[in-house]
Amino acid sequence: MRKGIVKKDIVGSRHGCFEVTDEYRLVPTKCGPGKRSFWKCICTRCGNTEFLARNNILSNKHEYCSRCRPHGIRHERLYHIYHGILQRCNNKNSPSYNYYGAKGVKMCDEWVNGGYEAFKTWAYANGYQPDAGLSIDRLDADRDYEPANCEWVTIQENTRRGDVGKVKSHSKLQDVYAISPSGERIEIKNIAEFCRIYDLNSSSVHAALHGRIGPLYHGWTFHSNESR
Repeated sequence: MRKGIVKKDIVGSRHGCFEVTDEYRLVPTKCGPGKRSFWKCICTRCGNTEFLARNNILSNKHEYCSRCRPHGIRHERLYHIYHGILQRCNNKNSPSYNYYGAKGVKMCDEWVNGGYEAFKTWAYANGYQPDAGLSIDRLDADRDYEPANCEWVTIQENTRRGDVGKVKSHSKLQDVYAISPSGERIEIKNIAEFCRIYDLNSSSVHAALHGRIGPLYHGWTFHSNESR
């Protein structure tokens, strides 16, 4: 194997369920003359090996390998909450990154290294209920996502704390609702939760509600009053 072609700083490290070996493949990119490095990784749960892209390894996207992933886990709401935290803390392309990762907010090592199972164990031991519509909230907005700084609250409580509708000018949205493409009126109590449920871009919805773009977006019409 030729040396000096790709960075080897991830060799021997563990991300999600995988441990990275020193074997890799260089695969041509779909556009341009460059190549992407795919590293051979061993699943620490079942021993399965897979070649994974370097950027996907570092973003901890692979909580399970293709062989040992529990059936239906991707449909668990808590699973999406966990990876939503990882995205807004680590993914610079996430619409929420500027409010979290860019400000230094991280997920603690316990939940990153222990993966979704460690987060799930903490969640159920600290009041999480699958059908209660709870959201995770940090007690101190300047600290990380970690057991001592997080709790489960209702969407109404999260809204009351002022985490929804705020912008840099400290204005707040009132009487927030949307008209769906089918004509149904839906009140918005939590913008992030609304966008997750209906698979909409939260930055665009915020812009529509604050009047920075037109009120019509992806067939939805957004309405609100803004107070200061």
